[in-house]
Amino acid sequence: MWDSVSTWSMIVMFGVSFALEPSCPVCSKFEYEKKLLERVIRNELALKDTLDKKTETHAKVADTLTGVSQAVKGLEDTKQDLRVNVEAFLNSGTKNVSANVAEMKS
Repeated sequence: MWDSVSTWSMIVMFGVSFALEPSCPVCSKFEYEKKLLERVIRNELALKDTLDKKTETHAKVADTLTGVSQAVKGLEDTKQDLRVNVEAFLNSGTKNVSANVAEMKS
C-alpha cells in the first residue's frame, strides 16, 4: 500500500513541478515588461518635450541677450556723443564768457 501511495505522491509532485504558470495578466512576466516598456517610452517622450522646451528657451534667451548687448552698445555710443557735445558746449560757453569779460575790461 505504501508503495502505491509513494508512487502516486511522486507522480503528483512531478506533475506539480511542471505545471504551467497561471495566465493572469497581473502575474505575467510579459505584462510587467510591457508596462515597463510603456513607462520608459512615456518618460522618454516627456524628456524629449522637456529638452525641446529647454532648447527653445535657450534660443529666446540668446536672442534677448543679443538685443540687450546691442542696446547697451548703443547707449554707450550715445553717452560718448553726449559727453563730447557737453564738453564742446562748456568750452564754447567758457570762451564766450572769457571774451565778454575781456571786452568789459577794455
